[in-house]
Amino acid sequence: MFAKLSIFIQSKRIEANALIKSIIKSIEILPIRYSSNGMLTQKKREIDSYFESGVYKDAGVPFRITEPRYTTNTHNRAKHALDSLNREITIHALEGLNQGSTIMMCGGCNDNSQAIIEALQRYYGEEIAIGMVWVSLESNKTNIQGVNVIELDILKDWKEDIKEYFGKVDVVYLHIDSDIFNIEDATSNTSHQSDKKYSDDILNTCIAVLDTSKVSALSLISEYKKGESKKRKEEKAGANIQVLSKLLSKWNIHPVISI
Repeated sequence: MFAKLSIFIQSKRIEANALIKSIIKSIEILPIRYSSNGMLTQKKREIDSYFESGVYKDAGVPFRITEPRYTTNTHNRAKHALDSLNREITIHALEGLNQGSTIMMCGGCNDNSQAIIEALQRYYGEEIAIGMVWVSLESNKTNIQGVNVIELDILKDWKEDIKEYFGKVDVVYLHIDSDIFNIEDATSNTSHQSDKKYSDDILNTCIAVLDTSKVSALSLISEYKKGESKKRKEEKAGANIQVLSKLLSKWNIHPVISI
């Protein structure tokens, strides 16, 4: 199975003069310390390594770190816990957007993407066309009302695909599952390529998305996996820090609502 890009396109379009492009002035960073079942992970996670490395400074703009938390108990079922977490993520993301910041989410899991989309929909309103670029080895399972899904093969003519499809959206959420950079998880996709070329192709695709100047929210997801060795976790965190550095340094312009 090839790595896939999924682009969600909300059906309505905003008036052309309602949005303008602006230099990013600040970033609201949302580190997610919860596992895919919505339960809190107590051990050190890669989000701690990101903070310790100072990588967020590579954006070159002020940033604020706000970690979404909610109360869990032994009676929480996984679905209820995930829903509770996503509500908190939406609240924090919307607060950042209202203050004029772009949104950066890290850690967490793919299911947390719905919280970011909901925040964007609330902030920009129903008349805007919101696109979501899904970069992951996993097929997208997000179900968002009023949004159409288009899947693109990430390794085939993605520059032309981005040019065509991004003409249909006003605001973009770039969601990246860091496992796509993990050659052990992506072996079936890369038997004919070197590890570095595969990673570079994906990263260049993500940078091309940022170059559209339509990205208002960015995620680098890294799900907590039991049983991984400390060394392996450190290696993946180090690789993710390099990816984050390149993405943040290229993310310069975003769409804002014209007043």
